[in-house]
Order: sequence, then C-alpha cells, then structure tokens
Amino acid sequence: MNIGSGKKQKSLYTYLVILVIVTAINSLLARFGVIARPVGPGSSGLYFSVAFMIAFTLWFGAWGAIAAYIGCLIGAGMLAGIPFDVNLYWSLADLWQVLIPLMAFKTFNAYVGLRTRKDF
Repeated sequence: MNIGSGKKQKSLYTYLVILVIVTAINSLLARFGVIARPVGPGSSGLYFSVAFMIAFTLWFGAWGAIAAYIGCLIGAGMLAGIPFDVNLYWSLADLWQVLIPLMAFKTFNAYVGLRTRKDF
C-alpha cells in the first residue's frame, strides 16, 4: 500500500516508522516540559514541545498531527498521572495546536521551506 500521489511514493511502513519516532520525541519533550515548568498536573508554564509538534506536523502532515496527539497522551498525560478519561480530551488541545498552523499553511499555499516571499 502506497500513500501519496507524486511520482515517488513512500510505503505505509515508512510513515509508520516516522509516526513512532516522532511520537517518541513528542512524548519525551512533553514530559520534560511538564517536569521543567509545572503549573499543575500535566500542564506546563512553558510548553516548548508544541513548537516541535508544529514543525513535525508541517513536515509530515497528518502523521505529525497524530504523533502530537499521542505524544501528549503519553508524555503530558499518562506519565504525569492524569486519569485516562481526562487525558483523552486533554490531549485534543495539542491536536488543535498543530492543526491550526497546518490548515493555515494549506489554505495560503505556503511552503514550509520559506522559499518565496509568499511563504513568509
């Protein structure tokens, strides 16, 4: 099974490997952010991991958004001791935080590499 419509297509296996790696990075960054600047259980005063989550989402699309959700679910939720039912909707915040810039980039046809004036 191949995903994408370009000439050079990547297999689903490649995307799943990317998903696992990016999820692990997001989980570690989310957990470190919650430990470094705690405000309350599972929340941080300076949640710097969202910057990485946005970059991963812009690079990898929906796979990066899924990784952001799972990364928050594991890193800022499960490892911080938040109840699982609360954690499921708590992690939706990270999903929205990465989907909004992704939708903006797609709407304005901006390129992540910032090659032209329109991309800034």
